[in-house]
Amino acid sequence: MKHEKVLEKVYEPGRLYAAWKRVRSNAGAAGIDGMTVEMFESREEELLSLLHEKLEKGNYRFEPARRVLIPKEGNPSKMRKLGIPVIMDRVVSQSINTALGEIFDAEFSGSNFGYRIGRSQQFPAAL
Repeated sequence: MKHEKVLEKVYEPGRLYAAWKRVRSNAGAAGIDGMTVEMFESREEELLSLLHEKLEKGNYRFEPARRVLIPKEGNPSKMRKLGIPVIMDRVVSQSINTALGEIFDAEFSGSNFGYRIGRSQQFPAAL
């Protein structure tokens, strides 16, 4: 299996925009830079262009995640750590996920369900 130019797939403007739409639909809190989804949206064209440029030049670097404590499910008296990445990191991660999924998903067997988009090992409740 030979795959070239994977990075070019990641920073392709259309793919970055699709990744941004997915991040926007998930909403979420701001990372350490304080930028919210709404703030990114107001500068969408500028920031997606900047992301494309940095990825193309090879000088994009992920930021540290903002650490928050949230109550554990089933035991609200205990807390667990949660890392919240900045919006730009989420867009890049989503673009990487999509590009790699396109390359490798076809190689998986039909019975492989782990971490695949639209697939789950859980049976539908209607069965």
